[in-house]
Order: sequence, then structure tokens, then C-alpha cells
Amino acid sequence: MFDRKLLAKLSRCAWKVLGTYLKQTVPFDDAVPGAAIALHTISDFQQFNPHLHLIATDSGLSGGGTSTKRPGGAPANGPVLNGGGRKVAAV
Repeated sequence: MFDRKLLAKLSRCAWKVLGTYLKQTVPFDDAVPGAAIALHTISDFQQFNPHLHLIATDSGLSGGGTSTKRPGGAPANGPVLNGGGRKVAAV
């Protein structure tokens, strides 16, 4: 009924979008952000409802091990985050 193989692609797609956004917001070119992503497939009413829960770092580590906090507050709804829908649709 549902192609469960696509669920792994959903997590990778979310990481690509979030990782790209976080890398663009820190001053180092080699900054590496971090995140934990959990895939859930069932809603409160026990129906198939694939969705992600995630927690991400507010900084990135440079190649030298320096931690650099991303300037500003919560992520804005910018062009990288808006492009996430197109990546999901491509899966």
C-alpha cells in the first residue's frame, strides 16, 4: 500500500535542506552542523502519517574544531527552507 523505502529518503532530504541552511548561516566555509532526526509514521489516530521530529545544533564546528554559533535567533523562512518542499516533491 505505501512504499516504505521512501521514508529513508525523507530523512535524508530533510537533512540536506537543514544542513545547507545551517552551513550558510555560520561564518566558516567548512562548518559542520549537527542534528538528530526521528521518523514517525503513525498519527494520534493510528493512521499512516509520515513526519519528522528533529533537533539541531545552533552552531557548527569548523575544521579546526572551533565552535561557531549561528548569528540571530530562530531560523527565518528563507529561500533554502522554502526550497525544501521542492526536494521532497522530487523524491
